[in-house]
Amino acid sequence: MTKSDVEYIFKRYCFISDALRRGQNTAVFYVGNRRQSIDITEEVRQVVRIIDDVYLHEHKWNRMIIRGIKMGYSDKMLMSLLPWSKNAFYERKHRITEKIYGCCICMRLVAYQDILGEEI
Repeated sequence: MTKSDVEYIFKRYCFISDALRRGQNTAVFYVGNRRQSIDITEEVRQVVRIIDDVYLHEHKWNRMIIRGIKMGYSDKMLMSLLPWSKNAFYERKHRITEKIYGCCICMRLVAYQDILGEEI
């Protein structure tokens, strides 16, 4: 699993969690007019659990970002709800994503070669 995979799962969390509640093995959704799907593997389930754990251990403002993403809000919608500038919002969202990715590394969901292959 790469960093972009983790970011994609975080971005599409609302569709994945909905499919998990229904007991489905694939999350099917539409972005624009294009049909997309995510196979729900054990790795995806673990990333969802990590996102839930990070949500429980964060403070108020970061929880609002994670809750908004979990509910399927766009970045523009979240920025309108939070009292920060655009840069501050994206910086916090990036830190949250990095924290989730770090947890995935600790849970051994990310291969050593994937970490070496990332650009600095």
